Amino acid sequence: MINSTIKLFLVSILLIYLCSCAKDVNITMQQAIIKGNIEEVKKLMSSNALKNKPFLLFLAIDKKQYEILKILLENGYTSSPDKAESPIRYACQKGDVKALNILLQHGADANETSKDDFTPLMSAAYGGHLECVKTLIAHGAKINTSDKLSFPAGTGTPLYKALVNGHPLVVEELLKNGAKYDISYLQKKLNIYIEFKKNKNLEAALMFPVNINYLNKDGVTPLMLAASFQNLDAIKVLIEKGAKINLQGTGAAEKGWTALDCANATSTTEDRAQIIKFLKSHGAKTGEELKNESSPAPSTSGKIL
Repeated sequence: MINSTIKLFLVSILLIYLCSCAKDVNITMQQAIIKGNIEEVKKLMSSNALKNKPFLLFLAIDKKQYEILKILLENGYTSSPDKAESPIRYACQKGDVKALNILLQHGADANETSKDDFTPLMSAAYGGHLECVKTLIAHGAKINTSDKLSFPAGTGTPLYKALVNGHPLVVEELLKNGAKYDISYLQKKLNIYIEFKKNKNLEAALMFPVNINYLNKDGVTPLMLAASFQNLDAIKVLIEKGAKINLQGTGAAEKGWTALDCANATSTTEDRAQIIKFLKSHGAKTGEELKNESSPAPSTSGKIL
């Protein structure tokens, strides 16, 4: 009985010691990666006590330890089996094209998906990382796949992620490579971006062949809306992209109004003064001025009897 008790005690001590060693090995490995100590990394890799190997890849990417990243990959370190932890998606989130290239060269899948169907290209597009986007496309990344979480369905593609986060250059690159889109959805987005002054998003949306002069359900154009919300940057972008400056509204409240009328009707602010000045410098007129211009001048040729 005493011998059994002693054996059990010794086994417990041994397990505690082994757990302590395992912990020490993992901490030492992490420190070696952070410091860029390649020799120490090589020495520790043979230890069976190493846990959470995908995390070590993340750490190497995070600390930009590219040589160590290569060594880890060459020794079989990969994503977690369920792809929940993905070094390639992490590299794309960070916009680290060098790490991305190393991962791809060592067999990483450009179309690897999470449980929600989130791909590396979506991560790169979401963050506006143009070089990562180009690299993934060159390695066969699928452009038109959508994740499971976005609503409406189908709006979780890399293109829409670049759009809603205001990355016009990424939008342009994806469109060049055949990205698909719903033009009616984008047309509605213009108003939202103008109203909430999301002007980077507006620039991205204007990369699409939207109708820049369309009259919305209230009978106003994007330019009129920008003037109403005192969004000078949006006004500049819209005019640069070809918005008709004197197009008149058709709504009950704004019938016959132009963008200049909308600007005149806003509260007095410094922005209002700048907007009115800017619009007039580009030939803007009020609806009343346009009406007077189109009306024939009274004849003065008659004789007084």
